Amino acid sequence: MSIAAIVALALLCGAEPIEPVKVELRRAADKVAVVQKDDGPVIVNVTSATGIGAATLQRSGDKWPNALTVRVNLRGLEGLTIAHGDTRLRTSLQQADHEGWRRAADGQWQPAELDAAFRPKLTLDKTGVTIEIPAHWLDPKQDELLIEWIDFYRN
Repeated sequence: MSIAAIVALALLCGAEPIEPVKVELRRAADKVAVVQKDDGPVIVNVTSATGIGAATLQRSGDKWPNALTVRVNLRGLEGLTIAHGDTRLRTSLQQADHEGWRRAADGQWQPAELDAAFRPKLTLDKTGVTIEIPAHWLDPKQDELLIEWIDFYRN
């Protein structure tokens, strides 16, 4: 399903085009649509032109939405990084676990144990990858959330 179709369907169901989060994409060729119905989860729909990209999400108000989901039109997910502040997580669809990182006082990233509650729920279907962002990432002390993705190798 295309982003335009998702947005049209959401609008038909009563969702309003609002900006509960602002999204800046790293690549100009990528596209994004943000929708939310009533007080439901915020859904960030990304069309990634190359399968490799990143989005910086910034909360619009004093707090993050109660629930945040990112959908990217990928055929797989070789790599996913989620980061904010001094915390970073790396994972993929194939990994049963995740790699945690914390920024040390000297500014260097160091391996660290992250609670399993930081791990996003990842699902793959015919339209792409769904990334359900855990509440641990929606810390009101953090204004931004970085999400980077790499699709499987493409021929």
